[in-house]
Amino acid sequence: MAVTGKPIDRIDGRAKVTGAAKYAAEFNQANMAYAFPVRSAIASGTVTHIDAEAAKKSGGVIAVLTPENAPRLKAFNREELMKVEAALGEDLVPLQDNQVHYFGQFVACVVAETYEQARHAVALIKITYAADEPKIDLSTELLHGFRPEKKAYGATPAQLNANKAALLLQSAPRHIEQTYRTSTEVHNPMEPHAIVAMWEGADKLTIHDTTQGVMRERAAIAYFFNLKPENVRVISPFVGGGFGGKVSPWTHHFLAVMAAQVVKRPVKLVLTRQMHHGCKLETAR
Repeated sequence: MAVTGKPIDRIDGRAKVTGAAKYAAEFNQANMAYAFPVRSAIASGTVTHIDAEAAKKSGGVIAVLTPENAPRLKAFNREELMKVEAALGEDLVPLQDNQVHYFGQFVACVVAETYEQARHAVALIKITYAADEPKIDLSTELLHGFRPEKKAYGATPAQLNANKAALLLQSAPRHIEQTYRTSTEVHNPMEPHAIVAMWEGADKLTIHDTTQGVMRERAAIAYFFNLKPENVRVISPFVGGGFGGKVSPWTHHFLAVMAAQVVKRPVKLVLTRQMHHGCKLETAR
């Protein structure tokens, strides 16, 4: 109780409210390029063809990364990631194959001289899909559910307690039965996900990122890019909100690092607010 009820000194508060705090997207570098992801227009299936010719000819475009030309990263392996104390926001490494697992998944990436040029070029890309029926109805898919047997990232195995409350409920003097359904809710940190990636030669990497888990990110990036952890530096002096959504690296982190590796320049990637929500597609269809 020595702390409860007592005022807490927010040592970063003054810097944040006066604008002195420097966030990830503000660490501009000399000769920096800008990356903008291309998002899937289907929820399940495969990408059969990406026509990026118009985008490549668009002003300022330096490169267009697709599953055909993106750097090959180490294969996803949950057990190996746990050994190095790394975790991902989703069990997916981008641009390693042509599979689409959800609507809005990153399936390509444009790198250009300016943010506006990169975003414009994305609209010029035409993608052909072979769409599958997405599994989106919980009541139907729940029948195919299973209990995970292995621990993931230190979590305990799932507990199944179905019907254990039936007898207690039957003995209750009053019964009320009602089904409630709520729509998806998305938390929004004021600072969007943003990263600036800079390679120093072929084996050293510096990242300015808005992250709540610098060590997790360092371990994950080092693992997938086959680097020594001590050669990966993740810098995050201020985070403008995260709520757990910035604890582990997501697929855009890998896009930025791959883009910087390909163009051999520092690369900045900032997600749009629409990408945070996943509610409005701003990419090729």
